[in-house]
Amino acid sequence: MDYKKEIEKLKQYIDDSEIVSFDIFDTLLLRNVVKPSDIFKVVEIKYFNKYKEKINFFKIRISSENIARKRSEYEDVSLDDIYENIEEKLGDIANHLKKLEIECEKNFLIPNSCMQDVYNYAKQKNKKVIMISDMYLSKTIVKELLQLNGYTEYDGLYISSEVKKTKATRSLYSYIREEMNISKNAKWIHIGDNYQSDIINAQKEGIKGIYYKKLIERENIPKINNLSDSIIYSVQINTKYYKNDYNYWDLFGVQYVSSIYIGLMFDLLKWLKDKDNIYFLARDGYVPFKLYNKLKKHYPNLPLGKYLYASRRAYIYPSLIDKKDEAIDILTIYNSGFNQKLNIKEIFNNLGLDSNNYLDILGKYCLNNLEERITDKNIYRVKKMLEEIWSDINRILKKEKDILIKYLNQEGVMDYNTVNIFDIGWAGSTHKAIVNLINKNVNGYYFGTIESIDKQIKDKAFGYAFNNGHPMKNRNFIIDNAMIYEFIFTAPEGSLKTFKHNKYGAVIPDLVDIQNQSVYSCIEKVQDGAYDVFEKILKYIEYLEMESPSKEFILHGMENFINKKNVLDMMQFEKIYNSVSIGESKDVKPYVIRLDYNEYLNNRNYYKRKSLFNLWRGAILIEDNQGRLFNMDEFDKLSGLSIMYEVKIKLSTLVNMCKKAIKDPQKAIKKIFNLIKYIFIR
Repeated sequence: MDYKKEIEKLKQYIDDSEIVSFDIFDTLLLRNVVKPSDIFKVVEIKYFNKYKEKINFFKIRISSENIARKRSEYEDVSLDDIYENIEEKLGDIANHLKKLEIECEKNFLIPNSCMQDVYNYAKQKNKKVIMISDMYLSKTIVKELLQLNGYTEYDGLYISSEVKKTKATRSLYSYIREEMNISKNAKWIHIGDNYQSDIINAQKEGIKGIYYKKLIERENIPKINNLSDSIIYSVQINTKYYKNDYNYWDLFGVQYVSSIYIGLMFDLLKWLKDKDNIYFLARDGYVPFKLYNKLKKHYPNLPLGKYLYASRRAYIYPSLIDKKDEAIDILTIYNSGFNQKLNIKEIFNNLGLDSNNYLDILGKYCLNNLEERITDKNIYRVKKMLEEIWSDINRILKKEKDILIKYLNQEGVMDYNTVNIFDIGWAGSTHKAIVNLINKNVNGYYFGTIESIDKQIKDKAFGYAFNNGHPMKNRNFIIDNAMIYEFIFTAPEGSLKTFKHNKYGAVIPDLVDIQNQSVYSCIEKVQDGAYDVFEKILKYIEYLEMESPSKEFILHGMENFINKKNVLDMMQFEKIYNSVSIGESKDVKPYVIRLDYNEYLNNRNYYKRKSLFNLWRGAILIEDNQGRLFNMDEFDKLSGLSIMYEVKIKLSTLVNMCKKAIKDPQKAIKKIFNLIKYIFIR
């Protein structure tokens, strides 16, 4: 059921009731950890940070509660009962730990805003409201927790540790009925997350139980490796359900992008220890620059972060002065991995040369059409043409270098013996260009670096998700889907062409005009959603410091998103497209393509190959004759194509084996029999 509809349905139940009772924890109140026991890990860290003494509190706390329950003659135990056992093990420090546990509960509990809306609705409708919980915390503490989170008015509060009766045994319901003099005929509804205690047991007591599934259980929980993972994932999920006004791209940022930002920034904190500068390169450094400034408020000793306008085109071109062969190779390069189209006119435009001044030279090399694409057939002639006008190209490069060096001086880059930069990464071409331009030591910090990174910078480049191509699994997946990752890092502004002077003589960036405004609107929303999570995580920064989020968890969400190719996701990505070129290009590529089912069926292999050039590789939406949409795997299974394809392959193998059998009948006959049995009998 749609979550908004579910909340509205709860209000309808309230309309038809006289008494509304709520479970408290995981219903009205949410914790920013995956498991309630994770709070014990929080206490352990909090105690260490405060008293500099290491105690295995998590283990002791769990065993002490188990002992208290075994010893108790009542249906539930209290926090005091549990800490009596802790005191037996740890002595007087048990009292400090108890205070810390209550403090940590306060710090990690947040209101469930949607259920708060339901609670407020019940109050507005003048229903009798009761709060109920099977909980070891005292009534006084729970009351304070409710007040801190906006639940201040209710007609009754019943906690199992106080009355020694529980929902789990049903006795708490009958106790409340008697205490509040509620008749058997009263229209009483109870809303809670535990199906047995809140629904089945309530209904056995004549109460209409309404199941409210825990938010964390509505998701496919990834592997949680440590406390940091637990905190991040819980904040993501609780944020996802926190607002009703999030759009698709906000939620994409919340659920899939925020963890990548968080993991990367916490490694950057370690990298920058004792450094005196950090420059975030546009455009992929835009988000990390903003996040870094948020972190710096918590770590004032971090170096001042600056945003440095940069692009491969604006830095690599000026570094190629007097390097004719290398320059011409770079000027004519195009991204074959995405079937990019580069034409002759775009080469001139990227250099800032007027192609009309070179028509005679173009004709000399049979390049009369400026719109002619660069291909394997004409690239030799294009390069020869560029060689002939090299002096003009070199003049442009020298001019660009002069203004670029002035910009780097203006931004203070030349003031440091060693310069530190951040960029998304891969081959580090901009890093190498900076080294060649300023002749200084340059450390590069990246989301990832590949194994072919230039030897000149290899020892000065550090990748987060993969470093120098390792681990290979991360490297292969992210590079195969590089344009999705570049999308989540890019700035909502045009890329840098080159630099120019303003009227005051200062050097300013000359940015490419934004042609595709829709993609930048989406990017801004994605980043807003991710920033929301990041801001909330900063509240728990001391716990993430103790053990960094695991890379397995950090990378899982986006990896799962890309692999799943959910139809609803592809419908959103279908609306946007992007460029894969160095410099300006009108050749843009889609993330997703949509096909009529007949088109797909008639040219299936062709479209499967074509989809590999999408910015989201393999992303195809297939529309059937009823207007329903499927991804390739779903449509193939629905159409039986996957089985047919498998049989076709097996039959092909069978034919080949038969051919081999002519040469060696005895050896092949057994394999052929087994294959026939597999195809036709399984």
